[in-house]
Amino acid sequence: TTAAGCEVGLDGVIGDSTLTQNGIFTTDAQGEIKITNLAPGAYVLTEIKAPDGGYVIDTPSTNVVIGEGGDTQTVIVKNSKAGTLVIDKRDFLTGKPLKGVTFLVTDSSGAVVGSSNGEFITDENGRIVIEDLTPGTTITAREVKTVDGYVLDSTPKSIQIKTGEAQTLRFYNTPSGGLTIIKKDEETGERISGVQFEVRKLNGEIIGTYTTDKSGVIRLPEAEKGWYQVVELKAAEGYRLDDTPYQIEVKDGQTATLEITNRQTGSALIHKIDSVTGKGIYGVKFLLSD
Repeated sequence: TTAAGCEVGLDGVIGDSTLTQNGIFTTDAQGEIKITNLAPGAYVLTEIKAPDGGYVIDTPSTNVVIGEGGDTQTVIVKNSKAGTLVIDKRDFLTGKPLKGVTFLVTDSSGAVVGSSNGEFITDENGRIVIEDLTPGTTITAREVKTVDGYVLDSTPKSIQIKTGEAQTLRFYNTPSGGLTIIKKDEETGERISGVQFEVRKLNGEIIGTYTTDKSGVIRLPEAEKGWYQVVELKAAEGYRLDDTPYQIEVKDGQTATLEITNRQTGSALIHKIDSVTGKGIYGVKFLLSD
């Protein structure tokens, strides 16, 4: 891309003679720099500042050799469009964005990104947007501090930055404490609403009957430490009932999450016809067995 405003430095040693001017040049409106009256010898062309508009420095330095007899050398310096990283933080159960979660962001060398020791905090949309990242760089984000009422998830995620693209790393937090039941479709993984469960302690004490919400979730933050049994009482429309008793332990300060899947029911169509005319025959009874 031809771009104005790119600053380069030129430094050269020719025998015992050194380029005496400050050696800094800036590209014009055509993205060019013309340097005349250079003595023969070896020079180093170093890009100091990439042009504005979201560009990054691809190759910091280039060696140039000027020969005798009015030699002219052309050096093409390329700049790539910077990449953007979006960190998206959400509630695991409801999908709502979480504001105020702190992440540490580093590159593949372990160096921190940005000017705040690598720390970034999610905004009201649960997002962090980091711009002007060098394409090809692998960036790692790790949650270091969450908000009240949620369990810290310190598992890092990494992604390689691509030229001119905005890429997203999505993280989820689970609410802390209590018991959470999640109902999902066995094939698609989609959450299922309207499924009814009975929850009781292993000593037989019934805690209550609950139905999954529109997110396919039952949340019991008040569930105390101990073992619980969960049994499905009523399946959602189009699904089989799974009356298998599931047991799960709730521990102090931790959220116990139980994921249960359901399989959709199938159907059969029996069509009784006259073998000659092909017309349907009314009133024929069949016995269907598994």
